[in-house]
Amino acid sequence: MALIAKFLTPREMAVRLKVSIHLVRSTLEDLADVPPCGFADSTPVYDEAAFARLKYELNLLEAKEGERND
Repeated sequence: MALIAKFLTPREMAVRLKVSIHLVRSTLEDLADVPPCGFADSTPVYDEAAFARLKYELNLLEAKEGERND
């Protein structure tokens, strides 16, 4: 049985993480070491490893904001 890779658009990532698409796009732009795996038309697509890294970075941002507000 062949495995089918699932690639995610920034919009799909935003929906999964329950954050704005703008936050996802700006964070991905800042992560130079996480390039898209390819493009669907002109939309970048990312793999699960990139999604995991994005989630990690957003958690770091949230933690830093929490420290500033304490």
